[in-house]
Amino acid sequence: MEEPISNMKRKLFALLVLLALFAAAAAAGAETLPPEVPGETAGEPGSGEPAAAEGDETLPLATPTDLCAHEHTRTVRYFDSPMYTPLNAEYHIVSGTALEEVLCLDCGESLSAEKVSYVEEIHPHLNRKGRCVFCGREEEAPEIPAEAQEVVLLLAGAEDQPDRFVCTLTEMDLADAGDILVLRPEGRDAALVLQAEPFRKEIRSTGGTLTAEINSEQGLAVNASVRLYDADGRETEPDKRNISLRIYGEESKKPLAVTYNPPAGEGKPTEQQASWVPGSGEKEGYWQAAWQGSGEYRYGAEGRK
Repeated sequence: MEEPISNMKRKLFALLVLLALFAAAAAAGAETLPPEVPGETAGEPGSGEPAAAEGDETLPLATPTDLCAHEHTRTVRYFDSPMYTPLNAEYHIVSGTALEEVLCLDCGESLSAEKVSYVEEIHPHLNRKGRCVFCGREEEAPEIPAEAQEVVLLLAGAEDQPDRFVCTLTEMDLADAGDILVLRPEGRDAALVLQAEPFRKEIRSTGGTLTAEINSEQGLAVNASVRLYDADGRETEPDKRNISLRIYGEESKKPLAVTYNPPAGEGKPTEQQASWVPGSGEKEGYWQAAWQGSGEYRYGAEGRK
């Protein structure tokens, strides 16, 4: 009876060893498989695509623009070589061929785009130095109040050049210049007139200076210039609307003709009629002409003192 029992023990031990080996092999195989992804199609591990039911088609994912109702839109026009026509003191007309696009303000999608042969829009002026950079319309000069404070600064000529008068002004100099600053060469009939506040702002923003020069031939002509410089010495163009030429004298039946001769190569001579401003009390009357830029201003015999 001992022999059968011994055989059974050996068989049982061999069976246990086989079971242990099988369990170890199964565990090793499980470690090499990728983790199960919910929704994967059986037999396609790692595909990353959701499983579809039998007979169903796989649909693309929806984007934000697909979900947008496009309730808020805006039409944008892109002009091709537009024309600019002045309309009034504040606006000009932009016209011509344009690409017209409708955009959704919520999601940013372009809903439509088409080329329009002719379209008009009204835009505000963009003024630089008294002129619109698009349509070229000159900005209207600001009105000077009747109670404006006027300060007259008499200029002395240089010892070696008695007809040459130069004045350099800083922000501090302009602080007490009132509303209107008159730069008048002593003993001469022509003067430069500056609206002080715009120049104060300009010099304050750049930390620079203003230089005015007058070469005056009594009763004949005046060669004048007004220049702005920033803190680094770079020259900038002053706004012509804030400068004028004043010629002291007496009123005459004929208007005073003033001819402007620009520097060589900068244009042709132009003529204007100065307007008479009567004096009051101790204030002298004078002829006033528009400033057209640095250069020579010649005026006739009528109206001169």
